Amino acid sequence: MAIKVHIYLFLVMAYMFATGKLKFFICYYMFILMHEISHVIVALALKEDVKEITLLPVGIYASLPKKITNKKELIISLAGPLASFLFANLLNNETFIMMNLFICIFNLIPIYPLDGGRILRCILMFFTSYSTTKKITFAISKFFVITLLLISIISAAYFKNYYMAILSIYIFYIAKDEIKKDKYYGIINYLQIQK
Repeated sequence: MAIKVHIYLFLVMAYMFATGKLKFFICYYMFILMHEISHVIVALALKEDVKEITLLPVGIYASLPKKITNKKELIISLAGPLASFLFANLLNNETFIMMNLFICIFNLIPIYPLDGGRILRCILMFFTSYSTTKKITFAISKFFVITLLLISIISAAYFKNYYMAILSIYIFYIAKDEIKKDKYYGIINYLQIQK
């Protein structure tokens, strides 16, 4: 399993250092790491290979194989939010509790490829066709991405919270990129699994 570090992570850390929030960011990032490791542990327990882990400026991304069953993807996607919720209930530090609850709730927003978007897609796949699932998932993702961008603009303007703006812009780009990739690889994966 390869571990990569995105160059922009250092820029975000430099920004956090300059604004005096580096310690807070490192604690928050450790909880994100624990959230993602939960996905990895469950994936490995389900005998799925984790190709690489990439440390990104706003989180961590574990790359799973393209060919994975719907049921396994649902279980793996649920692992992270459940772990964050569990950490929030086990800790007695209010800041750490809030960090984990934020990570849990944020990841459950139904934006593909966040956990919530993957969970939504997996659930829909049990009830409808692949093409209908894709259309519904992407439509809901677009709605929530736009909503998130609007909230982040208000947050930046009124509360000087620029991290939320950075996070929202990043989510917008990865959602756009994942939707584009899914158009090419999704149908192939779906057909291979159905054999």
